[in-house]
Order: sequence, then structure tokens, then C-alpha cells
Amino acid sequence: METKNLEKISETKNYKVLAVKKEGCENLIVYQPSIDKIYSENAQIFIDAFKAEKGDLIFDIGSINYMDSSGLASVLRGLNIQRNKQKHFGICNATNKEVSAFFEITGLDKIFETWNLNLEEAIEDYKQKK
Repeated sequence: METKNLEKISETKNYKVLAVKKEGCENLIVYQPSIDKIYSENAQIFIDAFKAEKGDLIFDIGSINYMDSSGLASVLRGLNIQRNKQKHFGICNATNKEVSAFFEITGLDKIFETWNLNLEEAIEDYKQKK
């Protein structure tokens, strides 16, 4: 999803890292996976990426159509990493029914405050709550 006010910081074959260039969101980073699955073979990539960031994060999972327990664990690790840094971690754009059901069944949809929002709405919600 193309969103205005985003500037690409870096890109790998697995994800893009984008900085939000909007007043009130100066320390906000967006991760957009370039892949459609998060599972055991690639979950560690996201954990390492989350560890490297210094700002608040929104993980845009709009491209994800499959996530196994390792993928779920990487998202939880991202949340814990950000909490330990006293930084925000949100998930947005969960458009795939199987992935969103995975979060609902585990109760994790209650943890991520940006869960049902698209990226633009998540950025605006972040700005208002900051």
C-alpha cells in the first residue's frame, strides 16, 4: 500500500523499512513485509530487524496471508523488544482472514491497539495518542 508521508530507509528481499515524515510522528518507523508468509525459516529476520530499531514501530502485515507459530512468536518478540525499550509496537492492515483469526483465537488482537486499522489510520491513531 502506498502511503503519503513515508520515506524508504532501507529494503531487503523480506521487508521495507519506512520512516513516517509527518508532524508528531518523527520517531515512527513502519515495517512492510515484502513476503506473504511469516514462518519458522524467516521469523528470525523480523526479530533481528525489530531489535535494530530505536523508534516506535508499526508492523504493516497487509501482505501476509500465512503465519505459523514461529511467525506469531516473532511478532510477540517484537512487542516485548519494544516494551523493553519503552517504545510503541503496533500491527495494522490485517486483511487476511486466516491471519486475523490466528490473532483472535490467541487473544492477541486485544494487545495491539492498531489491530483493525489500515496504515494511514494507524499512523493517525499513533499521532493522536502520542
